[in-house]
Amino acid sequence: MCVCVRFGKFVEIQFDSSGKISGAAIRTYLLERSRVVQTTDPERNYHCFYQLCASERDVEKYKLGHPSHFHYLNQSKVYELDGVSSAEEYIKTRRAMNIVGISHEDQEAIFRTLAAILHLGNVEFSPGKEHDSSIIKDEKSTFHLQMAANLF
Repeated sequence: MCVCVRFGKFVEIQFDSSGKISGAAIRTYLLERSRVVQTTDPERNYHCFYQLCASERDVEKYKLGHPSHFHYLNQSKVYELDGVSSAEEYIKTRRAMNIVGISHEDQEAIFRTLAAILHLGNVEFSPGKEHDSSIIKDEKSTFHLQMAANLF
């Protein structure tokens, strides 16, 4: 299985007049946005989605579950990586967000947005009665659309 990283980082390290590190800036670029909605076998989607689904607290709060329940995560049927616990990685991600100064409110907004994206991926449409129109396909799609709306 390929665990590819499809983004780049530019790290700028800042020094004070005595030569000590006084700060740093990290800029991420080339994020592969199309990977959110479509993955190819044997690749997975972004790790943050699997981490979120492994967080017991957030699974209940955001009405999530196993990654196999989400269209954006079940395309390749690869849900776990050998030797990697998504639940532990979620905790590490939260810890890293705290260390770099991302507020609790901003972290919640980030994970709410990720959960909403997963729910939106499960919304299906059927042809409507009017020309070029569509309607929500079923109750399951209505649930996911309502969840996404509530999370945004």
